[in-house]
Amino acid sequence: MAAANEGSQRLRWLSVLVCLVALSAHACHATAIPLSGMYGVLVTPGYPAPYEDDRDLQWLITVPEGFRVRLYISDFDLEPGTMNCDHDYLMVLSGNDTLGKFCGRAGTRDAPGDRSLTSQSREMEVRFHADYSNVHRRTGFRAHYVAEDIDECEERDICNHFCHNYLGGYYCSCEFGYSLHEDNTSCEVHCSGNILEATSGVITSPGYPIAYPRRSDCDWLIRAEAGYVISLTFEDFDVEDHPDVKCPYDALSIKQDDERLGPFCGRQKADWPEEVKADKRIEISFVSDASGANRGFRARYSTAGKPCVALDVPANGVVSVSNTTMGHNATFSCERGFRLVGPAQRTCLASGQWSDSNPVCEVVTCESLVDINNGQVTVDDETLEWGTEAVYYCDPLYELRGSDTRVCQVDGEWSGEEPSCVAICGESRTPPRNPPRRRIVGGREARKNSWPWAARISIRAPNFGIDGIQCGGSLISETWVLTAAHCVTARRTAIFGRVVPADSVSVTLGIHEISDTKGEVREVSEIVRAPSYDAASFDADVALLRLAQPVALTNRISPICVPDADTFRVGSDYSLYEDEEFLEEAVAIGWGETEPGSTSDFLKEVYLPVIDQSTCVESFEGRAQEGYVITDNMVCAGASEGGRDTCFGDSGGPLMLKDRVLERYHAFGLISWGEDRCAQEGDYGVYAKVGNFGTWIRQITQM
Repeated sequence: MAAANEGSQRLRWLSVLVCLVALSAHACHATAIPLSGMYGVLVTPGYPAPYEDDRDLQWLITVPEGFRVRLYISDFDLEPGTMNCDHDYLMVLSGNDTLGKFCGRAGTRDAPGDRSLTSQSREMEVRFHADYSNVHRRTGFRAHYVAEDIDECEERDICNHFCHNYLGGYYCSCEFGYSLHEDNTSCEVHCSGNILEATSGVITSPGYPIAYPRRSDCDWLIRAEAGYVISLTFEDFDVEDHPDVKCPYDALSIKQDDERLGPFCGRQKADWPEEVKADKRIEISFVSDASGANRGFRARYSTAGKPCVALDVPANGVVSVSNTTMGHNATFSCERGFRLVGPAQRTCLASGQWSDSNPVCEVVTCESLVDINNGQVTVDDETLEWGTEAVYYCDPLYELRGSDTRVCQVDGEWSGEEPSCVAICGESRTPPRNPPRRRIVGGREARKNSWPWAARISIRAPNFGIDGIQCGGSLISETWVLTAAHCVTARRTAIFGRVVPADSVSVTLGIHEISDTKGEVREVSEIVRAPSYDAASFDADVALLRLAQPVALTNRISPICVPDADTFRVGSDYSLYEDEEFLEEAVAIGWGETEPGSTSDFLKEVYLPVIDQSTCVESFEGRAQEGYVITDNMVCAGASEGGRDTCFGDSGGPLMLKDRVLERYHAFGLISWGEDRCAQEGDYGVYAKVGNFGTWIRQITQM
């Protein structure tokens, strides 16, 4: 369209020039008629009347940008002339080109006929000339013009990718990933500033393998870490070249570290860049001009590290390494029984050296063991190297809980858990007297020190209605004594049921006679009653006393065993007798009354049949109003014929059964309550069933 404007200007200047040189005198005197509409009509003056002689007319038709002029002549009647129409004529021009010169009548050789005339630009000039004379009168001509859209896309190859025509113009667009150049016809791709830091990859010209775009200006920078080598290889190469000049159109250039290579162009193997290697970086530049249709190039790059020096293998060790180039690791390990001292891995550095220093393999040893409480440990190898055995022993009156042997393992840890020495329960260094071969009436004095867990408990709490009360109890560990809860419960009406102060209670251990001064006396620091204890009914009549100071275990002082709920089942393997007749007899001990108002100076023992639960319940049936209620936490014992029983002052003492398998005594029951008169025919003593509280006792005492 700019070209059309330039043509119009040239036409006007040409007309002036013609006048100046008098080559066409009638053109200089022509009447100029400008036309600028989208369509219009041109006629000779007076049409259809005959036109006058000696006339010159000039129509200058101009249509909008993007259009051209198409002229249609519908009627034509001019004076015939020679071959050059040198008399009267109609001349149509477009720029410097003459589209036609016509004369004569329609249907004759020199007339325009039915054809139309089209300008090359947005301007057309139409000239009419009549000479000085006409033999016959002629009507002239009638013509009209229209502005016709120019399809630039169809007629010219002006857009690089896509051309879109519209009325009065056109525009260009580009494929996805490209943008329109500032010339509005070329498509360019943004392919500069590419930084590649991956260890490998592929580089191609834009659009490869389709022809790369014109006016491309691309660059790639391949960078590698220190210690790596970059390698660049071309797999395909087709860049526009010239037979005589080195890469004047499109070119690829390479900068290898600080050295420049290229430019490169062409398509023959000899034209390709050879393999390029660099220590730090490779720069690739590619430019193309405004023409050409070559497919471009494809190149592959990779990086590889420089190898490090050989590694020393540590004695008694192994080194594993699959790649000795930069960034790769060497892993160290030791043979069985040895421990790695130093780094488990070393890394190949850019300098070609390995990081850190070589580790060493030392024989595995375990940490020293300390003696356990109430025991000791011995080892068979003082170096404590792996394989060393440690054997644990316990002091007298203690037994080992856990394995007695631990081994130093290859991981430097001792096998198993550390054992512990716990007090042996339910065993006496002085055997009790043999159970009577027949039933005996009343109790009998126990053999001295045969019941080393027997405890005498004194309570002096006058404000709580208890002053000088004596109860029995059983040592169950170095710091805990088991007794009946009612022994340490207030009896005064106003505070009935409250626990007495701990400092009002003392415990004596290791005595046989009450007057024995060699016993161990301990104050009590804490009293813990069973959570479900009922002071009114004596249900759950169990309490624990924490000694202010632990006692040392001796032949005279050692604990009794605490059963669980299923430890004893009447009629099972647990009994004091082998005879079937006595399978359910237990033994109770205490310093309580042997007759009304008289207590025993010596510890006494009495063997009592354990009564089955249904008989126990029936014996107290109908006496609930008197306060006699048997619960699941109670058990009865005693002789139906009377004469054998526990009594006042024995409360809290143990009713014992022996495990015939382990030969150990357990506190099966605690002396709790009974009839006011002891050892009467048909009456039974009631005992707290300790097994029901075994779990609770262990939780409190941490046994």
